[in-house]
Amino acid sequence: MSVRRDQLPTTAADFGRAVDQIRREARERAAQLLSLLRRADGTIAARVTATWSWLDRAGNTLIAEDPVAGSGLARPWVAYSPPTDDNSANWPRTAASSWTTIARSRGITQHPKVRIRAAVVTDSGTAGQIRLCVNGTPVATGAVGAELNTTAPLPSFVHMAEVEFTLQAQVTSGAGNVYGTTRYLYGVQS
Repeated sequence: MSVRRDQLPTTAADFGRAVDQIRREARERAAQLLSLLRRADGTIAARVTATWSWLDRAGNTLIAEDPVAGSGLARPWVAYSPPTDDNSANWPRTAASSWTTIARSRGITQHPKVRIRAAVVTDSGTAGQIRLCVNGTPVATGAVGAELNTTAPLPSFVHMAEVEFTLQAQVTSGAGNVYGTTRYLYGVQS
């Protein structure tokens, strides 16, 4: 608020009115800023303290800065796919005709869906399948001859819950093995 010299208050009453006006404007501007941090339904969308964070409608932190390092993210935790062996003879395998777990990992859910890319091969004369299960529930299945490369919803999604991922394989015909390996596994948005 800028004021010309001839607009300055000359009496105590004028000064009081000017201070009240400044207070009103400050409250209105603060309310406008705070309304930018709330959604239309009134839920908090962002929190600013010594650091900042964005929240979902349930109040879970979705993204936040790292207050210790001073740069980078505190959340979400971004996983990097570990290097895997390219020699399929070294991959986990099964000769079973029923679904058999050949690989297992655990993760913390931050997204309602999972994105997987997994490779599958078989011995000569053998056909088979692989699938991804979350807490024992199959969410994606692929056959030999193509990578399992898909996005699927997480069953009973709960933010920040620990879940078990299993890569399962089965022989559908023949007497050899089905080999599989996960190339990446990420949480993704709806």
